Amino acid sequence: MQSRVSVCICTRNRPQELQRCLESLRSSSVPIDQVVVSDDSTDDRTAELLRDEPGSSPVIYVRGPKRGLGANRNLALGAASGDYIIFLDDDACLGERFLERALARMSTDGTARDRLVVSGCEDNRGVIVRAHDQSFLGFQNVAYRGATGLNTIVINSTLFPRALFDVVSFDEHLIYGCDEVDVALQAVRHGYRIVQSEDAINFHYPSAVNRAYYKRHLDVSRLYITFKRYAIYERAYLKAMMFAVLGPAHCIASAIKRRGVRGLADAGRAIVAAARFSADSLRHSGRDAQRSGRQLRAPDQSL
Repeated sequence: MQSRVSVCICTRNRPQELQRCLESLRSSSVPIDQVVVSDDSTDDRTAELLRDEPGSSPVIYVRGPKRGLGANRNLALGAASGDYIIFLDDDACLGERFLERALARMSTDGTARDRLVVSGCEDNRGVIVRAHDQSFLGFQNVAYRGATGLNTIVINSTLFPRALFDVVSFDEHLIYGCDEVDVALQAVRHGYRIVQSEDAINFHYPSAVNRAYYKRHLDVSRLYITFKRYAIYERAYLKAMMFAVLGPAHCIASAIKRRGVRGLADAGRAIVAAARFSADSLRHSGRDAQRSGRQLRAPDQSL
């Protein structure tokens, strides 16, 4: 039985870019079985566009939660029924042979296909973008030395097995930024393997729409997800404590360098929000550990 592929597109106030994205799906050398558009727009232009959208693949339209990209991705996932999932931003386009090559990479790897995540490359206006690991401060600028054992992905060029999302989800604290880092780290934590495919390429044409809205969330996401990685996923507590001091200090210094004294307010808001999200995740992690402990200690009722 042939595997089914769902493409999940999260959009916000970019109907023209979304239309170009949808058009690119029709050229795929491997047919797309399902398209889900989750719409966080503040107007009705996208909904109106999709009423008359042609194409052989059914487009499922859902109203977004308007709580950021993490929540929007989860909503799109809830409507997806394929065996494999691709996430595309509304200003990205599917490469004609991306799916064909990503599926081929899965077939040639020794790992079971339902335990493998394939991260391809992104052509960003002529610049090829590959997955990079995080630096200590959380910036994705550390090149991998090999093509296997990745901890991060290129979200617009990644093929996921649907089964992964039975055990992980996108962090809904995240309005924008680092959601792909967090979901990749969750995948690795649950025993999934992430590999690079050099010839599976999608295209990204970054839109100016929403950039000002998204920009103010970048430092929050980086500070929060990097601390979460060290404290919860890696359990490197000393490293997490060091980052809790040096990460905010770097954020303050960078903000002052960019905007002078006025940057202090921006840095302060980012640090407070990241600290709040981190505390919330630590509480949830502690409760999960307690529940697991109780289950392990529960008496065997079958005797």
